[in-house]
Amino acid sequence: MLQAAFSKQIMHKNIILYRHFGGTALQLISVVLLLACTRAAAASGAAACFQPVDELPFVMAYRGASADFPEHSIGAYRAAIKQGARFIECDVVLSRDLVPVCRHEPNIAHTTDVLLRWPRRRGGSSSSLASEQQQQQHPTLGGGQSEGPVVLASDLTLEEIKQLRAVFPGSLGDAAVATSGAQQPPPPPSCRAGEAEAPAAEGECAAPWVSGSIADEVGPRGQEAAGGGTGVEEAGTGADGLTDHRVASLEDLLRMATAVDPAVGVALHIQSASWHNAALPQLAAANSSFEDVLLRLLQRYGYAAGPYGSEAWRRRPSYIMAFEASSLKNLARLTSSPLTQVLGPTIPDTGEGWDSATGPEGLARIAAYASSVAVARQQLLATAQSAAAAVAAGPAQAEGETGRGGDGGGRGLVASEPLLRMRRAGLQVFASVFKPAPREQLLTGAETWVDEVAPLVLGTGLIQGVGGGGGGQGGAGEAEAQGAGGRLGAAIDGLFTDSPGELRRVLERLSCGDGGGGGGGDGDGDGSGGTPADV
Repeated sequence: MLQAAFSKQIMHKNIILYRHFGGTALQLISVVLLLACTRAAAASGAAACFQPVDELPFVMAYRGASADFPEHSIGAYRAAIKQGARFIECDVVLSRDLVPVCRHEPNIAHTTDVLLRWPRRRGGSSSSLASEQQQQQHPTLGGGQSEGPVVLASDLTLEEIKQLRAVFPGSLGDAAVATSGAQQPPPPPSCRAGEAEAPAAEGECAAPWVSGSIADEVGPRGQEAAGGGTGVEEAGTGADGLTDHRVASLEDLLRMATAVDPAVGVALHIQSASWHNAALPQLAAANSSFEDVLLRLLQRYGYAAGPYGSEAWRRRPSYIMAFEASSLKNLARLTSSPLTQVLGPTIPDTGEGWDSATGPEGLARIAAYASSVAVARQQLLATAQSAAAAVAAGPAQAEGETGRGGDGGGRGLVASEPLLRMRRAGLQVFASVFKPAPREQLLTGAETWVDEVAPLVLGTGLIQGVGGGGGGQGGAGEAEAQGAGGRLGAAIDGLFTDSPGELRRVLERLSCGDGGGGGGGDGDGDGSGGTPADV
């Protein structure tokens, strides 16, 4: 560690001398390359593997096992449990009858078959917007500004939503916007008791969370769920043969998650909380809010019952995430459950940009109401070349620029400075989203997705050292103290992925246990076989 710091100091002095006395471009390139090699050598010597601490880093299923099934479908959640995900993500929106439903955004026209089943719904949803200002703030919600048709979840009841099927985004193509004269498939049978017309096929109205084919694989049947009732029941294939593609409500996920022992964690991402609270008069009529509705359901199933690490949290682990700081601040007054600030280019309701929000003062503001942050992986990774160039430009430039991962042309990726700052602020850090395929989605400098995962797990490039687990409690040099290249705990707390089974195998190869420490392997497992992790 001291040697790396000394070498870095020498490089800065050499660059200053070059600038003062002049020199050729080739000489400057030589200095930069030597600095990059010094940084890479220091980083690679820090950790060849990691020793997992307290289950970290968490394998977090991004909208379920969304590489295998349409996102937020019954099948995607069931597969994530089977593949051993520690947490499953649900992006939460509300139906017209104020039931939390798992959809990526309020507009469900592009992620369900609603336009095929009910063509008349097309374009009729903008009336539920409360004001022109809200339309401008949420351009996907209507007002003539959206790309394509708009159908809001809040315009449909839960019963209507349950008749839909989830689809992969873009899979319907032009069919969804075709003229209404084309022949459309009939809506699925009603599950209402006593319905004489179009009776449901046997099993269509049964509990959707686990099919008979894999019920024994994911957990014991008949276990009492925390909210009452049976958590796992056998469900046959529906009349349309697409049982696994049924749209999941949050309660569906909670029943699945508590039907296995130990319970699977849930990571709930509140979508457009301020819009829901302003645009849905039924919330005001009920003297409630989006956050209230969500917490009541979570607590009915034993979630959101205590802070991170408490006995209650370990029994029913959960994170509540949001882009909007105001929603998280409201939740902080209502629950001790861990909250996660999702960071993008700006925090939408405050307007604070990335550079300000991820600086020491911005992170201190976030830590006042949230215990963790969720960040796009490209903001936490940088090419070795771009990281070295930032260091060469000076400490201030290095501190501000190494978080722009994926921009440079250098081979190899390292963890960037924002990760270190977040851990020093006492925050847990989750990165999203890791996908083994397609290859064209890999960041510049990565040959396989393991090249993206490994630097964040091992802390590659964080010369000053980051301890593992629990919001960056470890001190500098902790990794080196382990000897033999192993670091105590991962440098990051959780990784969102569409392929949780494959990510588990990558982490096993990166760990210092038996069969680990080999640099992560190729990560090309098929996600099948094996037993879900002992979560």
